[in-house]
Amino acid sequence: MGKIIVEKQTLPDGSTQSFGFTADYDANGFSLTDGQTNDSGYLMPGTYSVSETGVTGWDLTQASCSDQSNPNAISLSAGETVTCTFTNTKRGHLIVQKTTIPADDANIFSILATGSGNITGGGAGTISDDTDKKL
Repeated sequence: MGKIIVEKQTLPDGSTQSFGFTADYDANGFSLTDGQTNDSGYLMPGTYSVSETGVTGWDLTQASCSDQSNPNAISLSAGETVTCTFTNTKRGHLIVQKTTIPADDANIFSILATGSGNITGGGAGTISDDTDKKL
Protein backbone atom coordinates (compact mmCIF):
# COMPACT_ATOMS: atom_id res chain seq x y z
CA MET A 1 0.00 0.00 0.00
CA GLY A 2 1.11 3.57 -0.62
CA LYS A 3 0.09 7.16 0.12
CA ILE A 4 -0.46 10.39 -1.78
CA ILE A 5 0.21 13.68 0.01
CA VAL A 6 -1.19 16.86 -1.59
CA GLU A 7 0.53 20.08 -0.55
CA LYS A 8 -0.74 23.64 -1.21
CA GLN A 9 1.59 26.59 -1.82
CA THR A 10 0.63 30.17 -2.67
CA LEU A 11 2.54 33.15 -3.97
CA PRO A 12 2.60 35.33 -1.99
CA ASP A 13 3.13 32.99 0.95
CA GLY A 14 0.64 32.87 3.78
CA SER A 15 -2.60 33.37 1.87
CA THR A 16 -5.78 32.27 3.63
CA GLN A 17 -7.53 31.62 0.29
CA SER A 18 -9.05 28.13 0.23
CA PHE A 19 -8.51 25.94 -2.85
CA GLY A 20 -10.75 22.96 -3.61
CA PHE A 21 -9.41 19.61 -4.82
CA THR A 22 -10.93 16.52 -6.35
CA ALA A 23 -9.19 13.15 -6.21
CA ASP A 24 -10.37 9.84 -7.58
CA TYR A 25 -9.44 8.21 -4.25
CA ASP A 26 -11.56 10.66 -2.19
CA ALA A 27 -15.28 10.88 -3.05
CA ASN A 28 -15.79 14.01 -0.92
CA GLY A 29 -12.87 16.09 -2.17
CA PHE A 30 -10.99 18.43 0.16
CA SER A 31 -9.85 22.03 0.55
CA LEU A 32 -6.44 23.42 1.44
CA THR A 33 -4.91 26.82 2.19
CA ASP A 34 -1.24 27.79 1.94
CA GLY A 35 1.04 25.37 3.78
CA GLN A 36 -1.65 22.76 4.41
CA THR A 37 -1.47 19.14 3.29
CA ASN A 38 -3.92 16.31 2.69
CA ASP A 39 -2.94 12.69 3.34
CA SER A 40 -4.82 10.12 1.25
CA GLY A 41 -4.34 7.41 3.83
CA TYR A 42 -3.18 4.02 2.59
CA LEU A 43 -4.10 3.20 -1.02
CA MET A 44 -3.67 0.07 -3.09
CA PRO A 45 -0.94 0.33 -5.78
CA GLY A 46 -2.37 1.78 -8.98
CA THR A 47 -2.90 4.95 -10.96
CA TYR A 48 -4.63 7.92 -9.31
CA SER A 49 -5.41 11.53 -10.15
CA VAL A 50 -5.73 14.80 -8.22
CA SER A 51 -6.91 18.12 -9.63
CA GLU A 52 -7.51 21.59 -8.28
CA THR A 53 -10.61 23.69 -8.87
CA GLY A 54 -9.75 27.13 -10.27
CA VAL A 55 -10.17 30.19 -8.04
CA THR A 56 -10.91 33.64 -9.48
CA GLY A 57 -7.91 35.96 -9.18
CA TRP A 58 -5.39 33.11 -8.91
CA ASP A 59 -3.39 31.20 -11.54
CA LEU A 60 -2.20 27.62 -11.09
CA THR A 61 1.49 28.13 -11.88
CA GLN A 62 2.84 24.69 -11.02
CA ALA A 63 1.52 21.21 -10.25
CA SER A 64 4.08 18.46 -9.85
CA CYS A 65 4.69 15.26 -7.91
CA SER A 66 7.81 13.99 -6.15
CA ASP A 67 8.06 10.88 -8.33
CA GLN A 68 7.88 12.91 -11.59
CA SER A 69 4.25 11.88 -12.11
CA ASN A 70 1.70 14.26 -13.50
CA PRO A 71 -0.98 14.85 -10.81
CA ASN A 72 -3.50 13.61 -13.39
CA ALA A 73 -1.76 10.21 -13.63
CA ILE A 74 0.01 9.31 -10.39
CA SER A 75 1.50 5.83 -10.58
CA LEU A 76 1.57 4.64 -6.97
CA SER A 77 3.72 1.63 -6.05
CA ALA A 78 3.52 -0.50 -2.92
CA GLY A 79 5.22 1.22 0.03
CA GLU A 80 5.60 4.52 -1.88
CA THR A 81 4.60 7.98 -0.67
CA VAL A 82 4.09 10.49 -3.50
CA THR A 83 3.90 14.18 -2.63
CA CYS A 84 2.14 16.43 -5.15
CA THR A 85 2.54 20.20 -4.75
CA PHE A 86 0.08 22.67 -6.27
CA THR A 87 1.32 26.28 -6.43
CA ASN A 88 -0.94 29.22 -7.24
CA THR A 89 0.08 32.83 -7.87
CA LYS A 90 -2.28 35.69 -6.99
CA ARG A 91 -3.00 38.08 -9.83
CA GLY A 92 -2.20 41.74 -9.32
CA HIS A 93 -4.43 44.65 -10.22
CA LEU A 94 -4.04 48.28 -11.12
CA ILE A 95 -6.29 51.08 -9.92
CA VAL A 96 -6.21 54.38 -11.82
CA GLN A 97 -7.65 57.51 -10.18
CA LYS A 98 -7.99 60.79 -12.06
CA THR A 99 -7.83 64.09 -10.18
CA THR A 100 -8.43 67.36 -11.97
CA ILE A 101 -7.57 70.94 -11.09
CA PRO A 102 -9.99 72.57 -10.73
CA ALA A 103 -11.87 69.82 -8.92
CA ASP A 104 -15.11 68.37 -10.32
CA ASP A 105 -14.12 68.92 -13.95
CA ALA A 106 -16.87 67.27 -16.01
CA ASN A 107 -14.54 66.10 -18.83
CA ILE A 108 -14.14 62.39 -19.47
CA PHE A 109 -10.57 61.15 -19.98
CA SER A 110 -9.49 58.06 -21.90
CA ILE A 111 -7.09 55.60 -20.31
CA LEU A 112 -5.16 52.71 -21.77
CA ALA A 113 -3.17 50.18 -19.74
CA THR A 114 -0.53 48.02 -21.38
CA GLY A 115 2.02 45.61 -20.04
CA SER A 116 3.64 42.22 -20.37
CA GLY A 117 0.93 40.37 -18.41
CA ASN A 118 -2.69 39.61 -19.20
CA ILE A 119 -4.99 42.61 -18.94
CA THR A 120 -8.62 41.69 -18.38
CA GLY A 121 -11.30 43.99 -19.73
CA GLY A 122 -9.02 45.10 -22.56
CA GLY A 123 -7.09 47.63 -20.47
CA ALA A 124 -8.97 50.57 -21.94
CA GLY A 125 -11.79 52.76 -20.67
CA THR A 126 -12.78 56.19 -19.56
CA ILE A 127 -12.51 57.94 -16.25
CA SER A 128 -13.67 61.22 -14.73
CA ASP A 129 -12.57 63.28 -11.73
CA ASP A 130 -12.11 61.23 -8.50
CA THR A 131 -13.36 58.02 -10.09
CA ASP A 132 -11.44 54.82 -9.49
CA LYS A 133 -11.15 52.42 -12.40
CA LYS A 134 -9.90 48.91 -11.67
CA LEU A 135 -8.13 47.33 -14.65
